[in-house]
Amino acid sequence: MTCVMPETMQDMMAGLAIEVSQMSDQEKTEFRRGWIRKTPRFFQRGDEVSVRQFNGKLLKGHIVSVLESVSGRKLKIVSGPLVLNVDEDQVQLIGDEQK
Repeated sequence: MTCVMPETMQDMMAGLAIEVSQMSDQEKTEFRRGWIRKTPRFFQRGDEVSVRQFNGKLLKGHIVSVLESVSGRKLKIVSGPLVLNVDEDQVQLIGDEQK
């Protein structure tokens, strides 16, 4: 079996677009989930986390949503009556805290 390499980047993208268009919606969803979960710090809804605020306070709460944006991943955390929208680097899973 021989492997044919595309001649240009445009040819490669066209081939990739054809492969993706042939996937079912379920396959696309599973592919995206697998790719996202391979990122080093993946947070999920319901995870218990601690949040270090810019003023130094440490709050404990749980994730209610994970938002992808151009500037990075943002997390919506509920801690008691507070609802916080924070950057991913301000959050640490409670089970992974370093002492």
